Amino acid sequence: WLNGGMANGYQVVGMQELYDTVRGTGANNVVIAGGLSYAFDLSGVGSTPIQGYNIMYATHPYKPQDATPRWEGSFGYLATRDIAPVIATEFGDTTASTCTGAWDSTLIAFCDQHKINWTAWAWYPTNPPGCSFPSLISDWSATPSVQGTAVKAALAAYPSSPGGNPDAGTMVGSGGSGGDAGTGEADAGGDSGLSPACAALSACCDKLSDSAHATADCQATMTASKSDSDCTAQADTFCPSTPHSCADLDACCAAIQPGIIKDGCTADDSSASSNDDICSYFYVRYCE
Repeated sequence: WLNGGMANGYQVVGMQELYDTVRGTGANNVVIAGGLSYAFDLSGVGSTPIQGYNIMYATHPYKPQDATPRWEGSFGYLATRDIAPVIATEFGDTTASTCTGAWDSTLIAFCDQHKINWTAWAWYPTNPPGCSFPSLISDWSATPSVQGTAVKAALAAYPSSPGGNPDAGTMVGSGGSGGDAGTGEADAGGDSGLSPACAALSACCDKLSDSAHATADCQATMTASKSDSDCTAQADTFCPSTPHSCADLDACCAAIQPGIIKDGCTADDSSASSNDDICSYFYVRYCE
């Protein structure tokens, strides 16, 4: 799953390489990675996570194969232990005409309790109507299906404010992941009040300013860092205590086997403009 290999007689790419390919384009968007077993099973992420930033994991729970007792160990634990954000991008009861919507409501309640995100699937009617496919609608007039009714009720139960007029009492502080609701307090990712460790990471990011890619990586990590230990660990990634020269990066890129990773290394090497600070970061990224 993480590093690729042979599966059922054919070569598969790993999630790490897929992630690195996205980042290799200069993109800093959120990357959503699905698990095994049609994306349901994320049980291995706790020990073998994708290395990077702006990553969340997708799960696809379906009845009957993905029974309720399996949820915590397959994906819920990531939220329970604050390991990584999770989103259920598909879910549904596929037990044909016997479904009642209760399974969907239970899954949504589980997600809410664990602060797991979810999206409903799918805006497509089945004929004849039923639950063999988890449709939200029974026809193109948008008549809710059994499962669509459960999803609609869940959405209607959430507190809401008119579009464009957020409730000031529920707004999350702009300082980043540590902000308290309504206070706008800044954490290590904010612009002021940085701890020494996070100030050092900020200064490290400044050294990489000649490379848009490296700067974006560093700034995104800076924003995501929640503690001194986070900042200390990330500073050694972006400004390693044992630096490497651009000549080191040249040699490393040349030694990588042809493919996406080599292409990314070569492109970042060229963009480094002979700046050893930038080369040192890309060396850690591609060669260690």
